[in-house]
Amino acid sequence: MFAAIASLEPVKTRIIDFQTQRESMQMRMYQNDLTSNFGESFITFAIDAPESYRLEDSAAEFVFFIDPQPTKRELGCNGYQIVASQLMPSISCLGWANQVIDCVQLAMCGDWPGRDLQDFREFLQACQSRQLSFSIVDFDWAEPLQLLNQPLAGFRTLYVVILGDAFPDLNSCAALVNAIETSNPNIVELRFGNEIRPKAPCNALLLGEMHS
Repeated sequence: MFAAIASLEPVKTRIIDFQTQRESMQMRMYQNDLTSNFGESFITFAIDAPESYRLEDSAAEFVFFIDPQPTKRELGCNGYQIVASQLMPSISCLGWANQVIDCVQLAMCGDWPGRDLQDFREFLQACQSRQLSFSIVDFDWAEPLQLLNQPLAGFRTLYVVILGDAFPDLNSCAALVNAIETSNPNIVELRFGNEIRPKAPCNALLLGEMHS
């Protein structure tokens, strides 16, 4: 499960928010390299875009349309749609969209050893559909089997990003894998990411393709 620390690739992110009519650019800066280098990798998010909107962004490797409700749209050659699962929280669309962006960014370049943008590319390649489901659930490394009590079944592919105040041990990781595979016996791709956030509530961010 644990690989050697990967060479982290700078990831530039473009966010187009149609609710606030604002556009922004972001890039994660690493503790061992605080230089301002936007790099070549380019991810674009479009939040609550009109159904007729087509994003022609030749610089973007991936374009993610974040839609609180499933919306029929033209995704283009490199587009994906991220929709809320049945665990959609009672928060604003923008708040939910920010959680989605957080999950994708951490999957690409979080704290989990050996995980980098190439892992996320391979995860997307394993998805047959370009509509992905997102949810966030409470989580505790001391009791990873509690995920069995969540409506977690039905994933064909799944990327789990854990937000918490500590990094897990191998036994906890094994218990988490067992819980997810028990709930999803037909899963074909399962990957993990992690972000250490001292004194923050522990949550599991779930992004994946559901079985049709």
